[in-house]
Amino acid sequence: MENNKQMFTSPKEERDVSTQWFIINILMHWKWIFFSLALCVALGIVYLKFTKKIYKINASVILKDEKKGGLGNSELSLFESMGLFNTNNNVDNEVEMLKSRNLVEGVVKEQKLYINYLINSGLEKQEIYGNKNPHYPELPIDVYMSPEKADRISGAIVLNVNLMKDSSILVEGEYGNENFSQIYAALPAVMQTPVGEVHLQSIENLAGEENREKIKGYPDKPGIMETPVGNVRLTPSKNVKLKGNYPIKITIKNPVSVAKAYIANLQVSPASKTTSIVRLSLLDTHPERGEDFLNKLIDLYNRDAIEDKNKAALNASEFITERLRYINEDLNISETDIEAYKRNNRLTDIASESNLFLVEGNDFDKQLSQTRIQLQLVNFLQDEVKKVSSGKGLLPGTLGISDERLSDAVNKYNTAVSERERLLKYSSMNSPAVTTLDEKIISLRENISSGIDGVEVALQAREKSLSRQANRYDSQISNIPKRERELTEKKRQQQIKETLYMMLLQKKEEATLSLAVAAPSAKVIESPLAGETPVSPKPNVVMLASLLVGLFIPISVIGVKDLFSLHVETEEDLKRLSDIPLLVGLPMDKSKKHLVVTPHAATPVAETFRLLRSNLQFYLNSPEKKVILITSSISGEGKTFVSINLAMTFSLKYKTVLVGMDIRRPKLDDYLNLSRKSGVVDYLSGVTDNVDEIIVPSGLSENLDIIQSGSVPLNPNELLMEPTLDLLFAELRRRYDYIIVDTSPVGSVSDTFLTDRVTDATLFIVRSGFTPKTGVSLINDMNQEHRLKKMMLVLNGISVNLNSRYGYGRRYGYGYGYGSAGNKAS
Repeated sequence: MENNKQMFTSPKEERDVSTQWFIINILMHWKWIFFSLALCVALGIVYLKFTKKIYKINASVILKDEKKGGLGNSELSLFESMGLFNTNNNVDNEVEMLKSRNLVEGVVKEQKLYINYLINSGLEKQEIYGNKNPHYPELPIDVYMSPEKADRISGAIVLNVNLMKDSSILVEGEYGNENFSQIYAALPAVMQTPVGEVHLQSIENLAGEENREKIKGYPDKPGIMETPVGNVRLTPSKNVKLKGNYPIKITIKNPVSVAKAYIANLQVSPASKTTSIVRLSLLDTHPERGEDFLNKLIDLYNRDAIEDKNKAALNASEFITERLRYINEDLNISETDIEAYKRNNRLTDIASESNLFLVEGNDFDKQLSQTRIQLQLVNFLQDEVKKVSSGKGLLPGTLGISDERLSDAVNKYNTAVSERERLLKYSSMNSPAVTTLDEKIISLRENISSGIDGVEVALQAREKSLSRQANRYDSQISNIPKRERELTEKKRQQQIKETLYMMLLQKKEEATLSLAVAAPSAKVIESPLAGETPVSPKPNVVMLASLLVGLFIPISVIGVKDLFSLHVETEEDLKRLSDIPLLVGLPMDKSKKHLVVTPHAATPVAETFRLLRSNLQFYLNSPEKKVILITSSISGEGKTFVSINLAMTFSLKYKTVLVGMDIRRPKLDDYLNLSRKSGVVDYLSGVTDNVDEIIVPSGLSENLDIIQSGSVPLNPNELLMEPTLDLLFAELRRRYDYIIVDTSPVGSVSDTFLTDRVTDATLFIVRSGFTPKTGVSLINDMNQEHRLKKMMLVLNGISVNLNSRYGYGRRYGYGYGYGSAGNKAS
């Protein structure tokens, strides 16, 4: 039997069914979830239908790259081989050029992408570009505004062109906060707008001279008139006519803003670090337009590169031609001068003799130079000696003086000075060691001075001797004819000019060839091609997101509602909040009757009370355990309703008595329409000692008797402490099979705790949607403190919707749900 009790006394961890309950709760709201899914999927379908599809257009080019850099198209490229300049252009630089604003803006202007055409018919918004539009295979009206004028636009000019039933044309415009409109019988026509005159016309209509005379400002461009801000020209197509049910919306924007939008959707990146291949990709709502954009971008890039290259070559050619003219004149003068010089002076070959004299003379010059250097070093040393004569400073010891004795004397002097400075760190100036070193330093300085004088005299003598020898060879070399030396100088100048002239001739040919062969800087290896399917929106992703959102919204609402619910709503709520066994959940009864159990009743509520009776009998597990106390935490939770119907349920088979122990605010008399007479209070207070006098037949069942509470006492708490209460219940145990006790709420008064001594079990009533969740904590505390015997829970008043979700009735095989029960339980 103990094992059987486990079905009512499972541990808390077995009842912690949050995840399971959450799933059950979700399934209970399947209609809302289905509705949310259907709505989100429908919104996803609408989104896919009316959202502009974005396609990805890819292309690949290979760039000219010498050493992943090199000459490129720089204007100084032709001079790089001369060693005058060194310029490098790498792939990264070219990538930045391909997505530069100036280049993209040029594409926008050349392709007229700053003018957009859209079918403006209800919910249908289709772009018109190329020949893929089912309604307009080509533009029915061509709009033109010069890029220079479009640059002045702030925001956008919007023109709505509609074909009226009488074939007239209605043009409605908007610019900023200003609106304007005009109706025209036919094109051409002129329309005044806030930004200038708009021309709606056909070029061929203005071919005659009389019409041309009407055009002011641009006689060579029919249909264009200058305005203070800008001009717009609308030209009807010859092949496609404007349709009344498909009006056109024309938007003219600033080319710079359009270019920025394209830059945001343009990606240019090297394929790898080891190649000069560059991949280009563009996101656009129209694949054909995206392909045209990339083609024009590559074309414009090559065009600019070729123009830069041609400009460089042309500039170089002009520079070289100018230099050649001057050098050619100088070269002719040099050659004529050499020819006349040789003829007038009758020169012979004396190169060998002059070379011999020059070699020998150069040797004496070298020796003389070295001697003079030594003399300067000695003079420098002599100056240093004079500087340190009044002190003890160091002399330069690494001058490179060739005299070893003098160098040795300088080294000894420096050693003595260093030793003196070291001794001064540890001794005074008057110490014997320092005095001795001072005398030694003075002596060495004097020796150096005398040595310098001797070396200086020797060097001066050597200098005079070498000078005489050098002068002798100079006099011999001077005998070489001055005219021969001048001739050599003239030939040298002539050779330099001739070499420079030949090199410039070669470079001029290279510049001419560069102008003739203008190779593009970017070679297309994969032409622009749009993907077959759009990259955004992706149907699979959108539909999956719609499903997820459709699930997330109701599940979140249910979860948040459950999280912030302040009252106990369902059996699962109660199971999560308390370990006390929950015997049954009573559905609402909308009959508004206090008595729902009768001998032949088969309603869901009656069947639930029978289930409660069975569970109680199973839990009590003994004939001696027959007193069942019924209470609640606060008033209004239906304890009297449960007491009456539970007593009626037991009386269908057992001798039962219903005792009204709520002696402060008795409701039993009102619920059963009983007249006031003696009851429990009278017996406890000693007014009567005969139990039979307080027992009243219920009139509902032969097996059911009722003991009323009686008159309201002044001291109910003390009255319940009387031993007569024990005597009363001892007599009732002897007479009846089951005793149902209706007591006071435990959250208001302590009467119920005084009654607990005569009971065997406590049935605690919790009402759905009424009992606060915080009130369950009070029940748990009483159970942990064992203030009431064998506490069990009953959830009363479960709503109709919850009844149907739980499947009341179906679990017993009835063909109707318990949702048909009454609106309230009491």
